[in-house]
Amino acid sequence: MIRKNYNNMILNRAEKSFDKIIPFAIIASWISALVIYFSKIPKYFVYLDIILGLGFVYMLIRRKNLSMETKIMMTVLMPILIGIFSFLDGAFTSSAITLFMLSESVAVLLLSKKKSLILSSVLIGVFLSLWFISFNELFGTTNPMGNAKWIVQFITFVFFIIVIHILIFNIRNYLLENIIELEDKVELTYKLAYFDSLTGLANLAMLKKHLNECINTSLEGGYIVSISLKNLNLINSIYGNAMGDKVLIEVANLLIQMKDTSEFISRVSGNDFVICVENVNKYDLLKRLRYLKEEFYKQFNVSNMQKKVEFYISYSKCKTNDDIEECYNKAMLALTYAKSHDVPYFVAYGQTLDDIVRYEETLKEELKIAVSLNEFELYYQNKINAKTGLIKGVEALARWNSKSFGIIGPNEFIPIIEKINMAVAFGEIIIRKAFSDYAELCKKTNKKITLSINISPLHLSSDKFITFITTVSKEFDIDPKYIILEITEVSLLKSNDIIIDRIRDLRELGFSISLDDFGTGYSSLNYLNKFDIDEIKIDKSFIDQITDSNKNNALLKTIINLSKEYNLDLVAEGVETKEQCDYLVELGCYVIQGYYFSKPEPLGNSK
Repeated sequence: MIRKNYNNMILNRAEKSFDKIIPFAIIASWISALVIYFSKIPKYFVYLDIILGLGFVYMLIRRKNLSMETKIMMTVLMPILIGIFSFLDGAFTSSAITLFMLSESVAVLLLSKKKSLILSSVLIGVFLSLWFISFNELFGTTNPMGNAKWIVQFITFVFFIIVIHILIFNIRNYLLENIIELEDKVELTYKLAYFDSLTGLANLAMLKKHLNECINTSLEGGYIVSISLKNLNLINSIYGNAMGDKVLIEVANLLIQMKDTSEFISRVSGNDFVICVENVNKYDLLKRLRYLKEEFYKQFNVSNMQKKVEFYISYSKCKTNDDIEECYNKAMLALTYAKSHDVPYFVAYGQTLDDIVRYEETLKEELKIAVSLNEFELYYQNKINAKTGLIKGVEALARWNSKSFGIIGPNEFIPIIEKINMAVAFGEIIIRKAFSDYAELCKKTNKKITLSINISPLHLSSDKFITFITTVSKEFDIDPKYIILEITEVSLLKSNDIIIDRIRDLRELGFSISLDDFGTGYSSLNYLNKFDIDEIKIDKSFIDQITDSNKNNALLKTIINLSKEYNLDLVAEGVETKEQCDYLVELGCYVIQGYYFSKPEPLGNSK
């Protein structure tokens, strides 16, 4: 392939030289005709030279319509034709031999080794034939072999052919070797710069290059589609990175296999793919995306992997004269939203979505600063024994007083903290702050009370969590039996053996474990069997519908009976009315948390 490219390169150069060479051939032909006209040589040679010159003129005029092969052939044959006429015009002259040598040099340079050797043989034959003709005309004999001058000229010509073949083909081989090495390096550099080494797909740089080439033409009415593997990290954790690579390769292969002619496919980052779709309306695009998604589920197959591969898919319309970066960023912004909100459907870019994502991105940046500067406050909400009216304990609830957005609750900023991998640092800040407030909380109630703290599963699974919490409890002289660590039921869906071991170790050290938002998951009862739990908290959604649904009331009764059967402490959170409180007490749930008794307050205001 490279040798062919090399030959094409030489031929292309020769083709470009054709326009420069042929005028000289015209001049040489007509000068020869002029010289013969005033010489004693037969005048019919004048007409031959004129005809030859006119032929060259015709080629010059028609040069744009001539094929490359014709131009190459004439480049090789021009010196031969002129040389033949030199033989015929002026007998056996040194200029004619020189033209033959020139033709041989051009042939060896431009033609393959086989073709140049054939031409050399033909030239030797022509040389001999023409020499015999001119010798008879000059000497009137049929025995040219006795002429020493002829022998020297013939040997010189043959020697030249041998030398020129050896020399030029050695040079060609040397150049070819260097060109091959250079092209290999260029090809490797090109691949590294514009293609993904794992999947072989175009990378982000190539995608932007493609967008740059077609943004002002074929992308009118087109879209940029972003596809991200939803659970690649989980696959890597369960099966290893090698399996994750196999998944990415299989995804790439399926995309290529199902590729439409109007699509340009690329892998822009770890688990993100982008498809540039040209000249398509929204209806056809969505139809195409549904087809791709269905086919992925049908055809995806990686050996020894049972985990189902899922995707986030978003798209953005690309218009003529759109800025390339802006066009690409819109598509990725929609993908960011799909990931952040775990959206199962196709997400289209729009201004509202843009505002939401940019707001979240701003929150991320400010949260990083807030964690590093410890800008969080703790509010405490009482847990009341409804039978006695006494405080049983408090729950520490984090608040973030953002300089840009004001007070922001944990439901909004904690998921973002987990996404930016700062759950451990944030958790340590909250635990230390709550433990430092514990003595003052007990002083206000004139007794030892329990302190509940929400723990992120990411923090809980940290290697240093046990060491940290035991160290801080000793630092503030707090008995672990007064500390309740709350874990949400949803977070346990993603739990692993590490979480189970941590819970067991914490209980052995004296800490209590509470299962928050109980009843919202699909396997609530299983958690009671699987995990060592001390307390369950009934989710607010059950409390809100106490008087509206007999079905929910039945579920509520079941949860309360389960807590008694498993000998677990029970807390109802989100209680806001006397009717709700009375009904819970009637069912046997006595510890109440909610606005009915108290709102969350800072330490200075808590009662």
